[in-house]
Amino acid sequence: MKNTIKIFGIIILAVVISFAISACDTGETPETVSYEGKDQLGNEYILTITKKTDRAVYTGNKGDSYVLTIKMKDGTIKVSTGKIKEVTEGTLTLQPSVENSETFNITVIEEEITSVVGDITIEQGEIIIPRTFDIIYLRYCYWENPSTNNCGDHWITGTSIKLYDFFEGTFSQSTNYKIEISGIIDKEIKIPGIEVQKVDNNNWYWLTNDIGKNEAIGPGEFTTTFNFHVIDYNNFNREEGEIVVNFVNEFYYFQYDINGEKVKETFYQGTPDDGVWKPLLPNDTIMATIRNFSINIIEFDN
Repeated sequence: MKNTIKIFGIIILAVVISFAISACDTGETPETVSYEGKDQLGNEYILTITKKTDRAVYTGNKGDSYVLTIKMKDGTIKVSTGKIKEVTEGTLTLQPSVENSETFNITVIEEEITSVVGDITIEQGEIIIPRTFDIIYLRYCYWENPSTNNCGDHWITGTSIKLYDFFEGTFSQSTNYKIEISGIIDKEIKIPGIEVQKVDNNNWYWLTNDIGKNEAIGPGEFTTTFNFHVIDYNNFNREEGEIVVNFVNEFYYFQYDINGEKVKETFYQGTPDDGVWKPLLPNDTIMATIRNFSINIIEFDN
């Protein structure tokens, strides 16, 4: 009788285990993973992604649902919901559920949000602009300007560095400034430069004179300083849009005449192997990472 009870118990246990395995195989039970991060102004970001249990290793997959909760430093809560549109090397491109909203990108490492780039559309249709994070990525960018027949490529930080996250004053058109950038970088930047620009509804405006290029930095701790002078004062201090510091690593620059013949070229890293220009990598590929990122704005006289 005891042996019969034992066998019956084993059968029941086997059925339970089989049912549990079957449920996992079919992915019927949704599960969530979460990532958290904080920008330099103290706003907290919590990204929750709903996944299926049939994927063991996971940082997000195309088509999965997301909920991004932003705890603003003033205590208000903002929420964006939608789907993951693309996943590239730990960077999630998110599509909010609000109609006609733009995508934005979140980069994660293990359980940490290390970067949020792009305007975030929340459930009420309001736009939230993410602030600067302690970790900054330089990404590959190939560009063309048909109006001037220019093209080239470089590494850029894009819109991830917001100038007014580091400067509380008002810029003057009659004053000269220095931007001191520091941090710890994992790659060498052979020709570092910056572009101070205003971004408003996907339109970019140059705000300063030609800042030029500095000597190579990295890998490791670095501090590099750039001088600039405001040339578009009206746009610099307008409330609309956002002033960004685009920290770049210059590579190639080309200019063509109206017949498509190359008339000017500057090679900082050498020519392409076949002598024909083309993008070397997909745009937004992470090329370098800066940790403990910081900016200091300094006024100075000529």
